[in-house]
Amino acid sequence: MINYDKPKQATANGGAAQAKKGGSTSAPADKKLTQDSKASVGPTTGVQTNKYGLPEPFTCKLETIKIRKNQTVNVPLLFLPFELGVHKCFVVFVDENVGELQYTIIGKAELPEVMDSFTENCNAEETFVIRKALNFKNEKLEQAKNQVLDKAALARLKDLPVPQQFDGKGRPLTNDQKYFEIEISHPAFSGQSNILLTQDQPTAGGGKTSSMKEDSKGKSSTPKVGTKGGNSNGALGGNGDLAALNQFEMTVNPTKPATYPCFVILKSLDRTDIRLYEFKVNAIPQKIKAQLEFKVPARGQVTQEIPIVNNSQKEWTVTAVLDQAKGGCFSLARNQITVKKGTTENFLLSFRPTWVTNVTGMLTLNNKNTGEVYEYELKGAGEEPLAEDHIVLNCKARETTKHFFEIKNPTDKP
Repeated sequence: MINYDKPKQATANGGAAQAKKGGSTSAPADKKLTQDSKASVGPTTGVQTNKYGLPEPFTCKLETIKIRKNQTVNVPLLFLPFELGVHKCFVVFVDENVGELQYTIIGKAELPEVMDSFTENCNAEETFVIRKALNFKNEKLEQAKNQVLDKAALARLKDLPVPQQFDGKGRPLTNDQKYFEIEISHPAFSGQSNILLTQDQPTAGGGKTSSMKEDSKGKSSTPKVGTKGGNSNGALGGNGDLAALNQFEMTVNPTKPATYPCFVILKSLDRTDIRLYEFKVNAIPQKIKAQLEFKVPARGQVTQEIPIVNNSQKEWTVTAVLDQAKGGCFSLARNQITVKKGTTENFLLSFRPTWVTNVTGMLTLNNKNTGEVYEYELKGAGEEPLAEDHIVLNCKARETTKHFFEIKNPTDKP
């Protein structure tokens, strides 16, 4: 037979394990039978349930086992907890000829598997708000019930009166409402401390049932400007007004470019419905913009060094893209450089106008390792050319002197 002990509340890392955890017990473990024995394990016909209609965490489908002399038999015992805490049961083996044996089984219910995962992208150093609509029904919880309860037992549970549930302020809830406390794991994330979910049921007038959602101060949440949300499979559900009512809102403040993982735990007050959601926010570096202006006489040239300083512990690969009109006056010595850790490398940008002109361009540097992007707006002015040479002619009065000037053609055309 199986006797149950009340579960002890888990520590901060405890949770409700809704995934199947199988186990077996060898009987007997400390005594060998000198003759054939028939031990009674049960009775286990009909799975026991607690006051919330949830099955007890330990289940054994065998009522009797037969153990031949000098043999060992494994007794399968299913551990499927529905509540937080440490669970204990006593398995008693009874035989008229040998006596009784008892085993104490202790199981710890940990956090369930992640119900759903969400990934978002945002700019680093900017506040970003995530909104997700949550399902009223916990599908994994229902699947776990079906593992240990047959159809007849499920039908009987539906006929049992549902215990009265309350919200965080002691106000009674209807059967189509669920109140959850919320825990957020990452300090960069912040959000509401509780949520009230409403089942998608039509009212007598053909509309949807209403819901109430509170933030940590007990006031209704108001949408924020510039947020980004979206629906996803699994934990998301509902449309229209109901989806807005069953909406979970969370804010993330990324301080630097990185990936921010966060787990959100929803716990019902009776701790019979535990949900775990995973959020990943990729904080993308903001584009760093600057402006470079060049002024040089026509047919002259100026070169600007653009340093890339790598103070990290990894090697960087930085690429450069120069965008300018056809026949532009800007040029790069190389389009890609490798910067070893703790060193500095330079891009060499040159401006060489062929004649008096005003040109523009865009230089984009992309760090493939950090994701950082640098944009340089280029402006170049070709001014009047300088004198090619300074020539002094000496001649006598009333005499003609001839001097030949050398003309250079810097272009490819005659």
